Amino acid sequence: DERDRLLDGLHVLTNGLDVTQVFDGMLQVLRSVLGFEHAFILVYTDSKLLKTAVSTAEVFENLRWEPDKLFRRVLSGHTVATFDVNQIPEWKKQPAMLQEVALSALHVPVGTSEKQAILICTHSIRGYFTRQHVVLADRFAVLAKNALHNADLYAALKHERDTLEIRVAERTAQISALARFPEENPFPVLRVDASGSIQYSNPAAVIILAETGLNRGDELPSQWRKLTMKALRKNKPITVELEHLNRYFSGTFVPVQTANYVNVYLEDISDRKK
Repeated sequence: DERDRLLDGLHVLTNGLDVTQVFDGMLQVLRSVLGFEHAFILVYTDSKLLKTAVSTAEVFENLRWEPDKLFRRVLSGHTVATFDVNQIPEWKKQPAMLQEVALSALHVPVGTSEKQAILICTHSIRGYFTRQHVVLADRFAVLAKNALHNADLYAALKHERDTLEIRVAERTAQISALARFPEENPFPVLRVDASGSIQYSNPAAVIILAETGLNRGDELPSQWRKLTMKALRKNKPITVELEHLNRYFSGTFVPVQTANYVNVYLEDISDRKK
């Protein structure tokens, strides 16, 4: 019948990607299925109280509910229809204005094991909700749990994606800063492969190379090549004094074995030798 078709249509909720949207969808679809006048969904706060997540009427917003016997039964997975809410401890603690719009209520567990929730449908006629309403609500509760599970899963995946994007951005910035470091270094920096050929030179090193007649791709002087190979072989930095064309340098050869090259950090100390 029409109600069965509407319940079947609730499968659409399982594609919901936001918990609030799923909750809103529940209220919209179930109004036709259960014939309630108003409805709202309660979820746990950080304390042991339940609060309104969504509602069809302002009167049910910003309320706090302390679970008693009935709510605990619902949270354990049972749908409960109440003939008169004025006889229910949880309802007795609420403002009197609720009695003006709600005399009977249907309480439906719609949460998951990780996120408990109660759907409460109300009507201004006492005893409005029958056994048939309970049966329909129980069928709906299964679909609701699936929809909320999907929404929670999507939220978790989105959080992981957003966290990963932040980490990638941070790491990219770090790598970019490290990549700029040699360029910004006022001292000469070279990158030399295992054969002793110059693969990279920062602006400060380009000047020295030009003065000594060397270019990128050329081999370093013999002594420097030997130090490059020694640093790679021992896999530890080597710091020595070097002389080339009457100029003196303090050179540190730092091996990067995983990439099979050596970074050479130079400091011109010719003035100290005079």
